Amino acid sequence: MRIIDQPCTHTRSRRFIFDMKKIDIFIVIFIILSTWSVYVQVLDYDFINYDDDEYITENEHVKKGITGESVVWALTEFHSANWHPLTWLSHIIDCQLFGLNAGRHHLISLIFHVLNSVLLYVVFRKMTGATWQSGFVAALFALHPLHVESVAWISERKDMLSTFCMMLTLLCYISYIQKRKIFYFYFVVIFYLLGLASKSILVTLPFVLLLLDFWPLKRFHFQSTNVSFGDFFTHKDLLIEKIPLFLLSAFSCLITIFAQRSSEAIQSLDQLPLLQRIANALVSYIAYIYKMIYPVNLSILYPYRGMPPLLEIAGSVLFIIFITFISIKARKSRPYIITGWLWFLGTLVPVIGFVQVGGQSMADRYTYIPLIGLFLIISWGVPGLFSNWRYKKLFFSFSSIIVLIILSLMTWRQVTYWENGLTISKRAISVTPDNWLMENNLANMFVTRGELKKGISHYIASLLIKPDNDLAYSNLKYVLSIVANNQSVAETMESAVSKKPEEPVFYFITGKMFRDEDNIEKAIAYFKKTIQLDKQFVAAHNELSALYDTYNELVN
Repeated sequence: MRIIDQPCTHTRSRRFIFDMKKIDIFIVIFIILSTWSVYVQVLDYDFINYDDDEYITENEHVKKGITGESVVWALTEFHSANWHPLTWLSHIIDCQLFGLNAGRHHLISLIFHVLNSVLLYVVFRKMTGATWQSGFVAALFALHPLHVESVAWISERKDMLSTFCMMLTLLCYISYIQKRKIFYFYFVVIFYLLGLASKSILVTLPFVLLLLDFWPLKRFHFQSTNVSFGDFFTHKDLLIEKIPLFLLSAFSCLITIFAQRSSEAIQSLDQLPLLQRIANALVSYIAYIYKMIYPVNLSILYPYRGMPPLLEIAGSVLFIIFITFISIKARKSRPYIITGWLWFLGTLVPVIGFVQVGGQSMADRYTYIPLIGLFLIISWGVPGLFSNWRYKKLFFSFSSIIVLIILSLMTWRQVTYWENGLTISKRAISVTPDNWLMENNLANMFVTRGELKKGISHYIASLLIKPDNDLAYSNLKYVLSIVANNQSVAETMESAVSKKPEEPVFYFITGKMFRDEDNIEKAIAYFKKTIQLDKQFVAAHNELSALYDTYNELVN
């Protein structure tokens, strides 16, 4: 492995020293104050009943704080279909210090987001020497509404920690290149390992470093005529240099797949065909870009909707090909485009859906790191379009302020939806059609508050969207058993059918309940009625076929 451990003597090398000047201090203070002002409201917010319970409020290992048992558990267990010990230790320390005071847990996440935003500025300021562009990238990162989910959702502490470690990795990488000391590369490896122990999304970081080697570091041998940080290397040299990082990345991929398989979180190709996954991934790339430009109707969960329309798939493919072609074409004159575009495409790969985990088609939290790539293109590319314009500085200063004010207001508004599980579930249902999982989540909130009738109505709403949804069905049965004083839930449900005589789902639910009570004749009758009302009701056909087999076995 070629790692130089002596001072660089290349005549074209540059050793950029990051001196904190007044303008740097101003930008850092602006990032801190603006970020704090839009997010400070989370200090009064509660945990939500979606993942926060599994991660913290109902997790006995986490709640007990720092003990030998909890530390061993954090380091060794595959809980929640993941292995991220540093994230677990973070939650354990929070519980040790603050108990279940949700506001303090939010405070720690907010502090990490502020630190990540400041470090992002420092990283690109050191690499490029461009003060305002680096500041604008960091401000967009700090204030964009798409990042609210990562900051305001306590369970997403893993985003905060992994990005914090990523920024420290990049800072050590810059020091390693500047000072040509292997000592700094050791810290690159250490911080990268800590980042992977926070969230495995960082598996693409070695490729990100290669992109940064191209721009802005300009370390490739064919860039030797340009000003750079140090010596120039062949493609092979730069790859060999990062072998330790690639090995850590491969290990993280293997352990993550093992953790998710052991928890049965990964959907098989039978459940979700590869072609459908690829189609959803292509469309999601464009959806993320659209939401970056127009961040409205954001939801904690976007339900998987099956195969996207052919027109959407074709349009997405053409757009991706077009931008890729433009970035390659402009790689010499505007190298930041290809770095930013491939950063965006590449860092989304682990979560774009090729390996499908969960029922979401996409998620706002997945953009926390990838959007940096698009922000680079905007911050360096837009001013470049008007390089010869007389009033360029005045125009971009004014327009940047307007953009950041608009984003701040939108982010502040988006944060308000995260007050508790009730508010975030209601928001998701209002902006995303057919959100069966959030209907179930909202029902759980009402049941917890003792509003059983409202809970029942939302469980049924969830089942109307997805009739074979066992989660809402089980919850509905439980609540009906309470309402019916532990009498027959099937008979209780039967009385509701008369109010919706033309709704096949009601007959289907009732049939399942009679099936569970071993009343096979009535179950068959209700499944038949379901099919009579809707001949394409696949789940009812499957249930009826299974019951006929059972009925015949009993008769014989």
